[in-house]
Amino acid sequence: MTHRMVCNSFEDYREMEGLNWSTIKWASKCIQSMRAVQKQVSQPSPDMVFGQDVHSAVLEPNDFQTRVSPGPNGVRRNSKAWKDAEAQAQSNGRRIIKPDDYINIMDIVSSVSSNKDAKHLVYDTEGLAEASFQWVDPKTGLQLKARVDRYIPPMVGIPPIIVDLKTTQDASPRFMGDRLVRWPYMMLHQMAFYRRAIRDFTGGDVPAVRIIAIEKSPGHPTAVFTVSQEDMDQADRDIDALLYTIQQAELLGDDSATTDQYESGTLRPPQWWLEKQGATDV
Repeated sequence: MTHRMVCNSFEDYREMEGLNWSTIKWASKCIQSMRAVQKQVSQPSPDMVFGQDVHSAVLEPNDFQTRVSPGPNGVRRNSKAWKDAEAQAQSNGRRIIKPDDYINIMDIVSSVSSNKDAKHLVYDTEGLAEASFQWVDPKTGLQLKARVDRYIPPMVGIPPIIVDLKTTQDASPRFMGDRLVRWPYMMLHQMAFYRRAIRDFTGGDVPAVRIIAIEKSPGHPTAVFTVSQEDMDQADRDIDALLYTIQQAELLGDDSATTDQYESGTLRPPQWWLEKQGATDV
């Protein structure tokens, strides 16, 4: 079992032992879903690749510029001209992306730089980009891991800070607040899980959490949100329950009928519908 922090590539992080939040959250549906996700070997979607490129360009701009170039204008991606340009880039250790995507990514970098709060967190404060943490959950003994977009270590009188970038269709407080708890985002629980990683690494420091939300739409308006410690405390209790469920499923084995799938029960309409109908037996 390992406790450590390291700045490594995403590929190396994926090879690190431990459960990450992207896997654990599936246990909130059922253990069978989580086990299926663990076995999947999936390729990133175009949206995921775009998000990864945004992270790289914002958090590690020098690395992005040495690895990524815009492809030729006015050329289809399945054409010979594109494939030739792709092969030339690969021979130089680079990757080409659609010119429009490259322009959008550079505009996003400019938007982050022009937001004084985002700029302070990303460019004006010493920190580590793409920091990978590995630790053991003290209650269940499960090996866990997390990859934090940006980690700002503690300073005298100032707690450590977790900075998380989110590309989104809507960076408004209402939309982002909904995503804090809505499946599959569950950003509140994700941040609480990251908070555990930092707390373990520092020996008890409770980090502040800042989410930088960046719209994909033209102009790429950007917002910086603080996540409350009290809300993450509540999410922590949910995480404890999920980790306990996973631990019990591992102890009972793959044939456990009691933990593998959804529990049977009575199906009711949602609360808002009942209230609309004037139901009194809720």
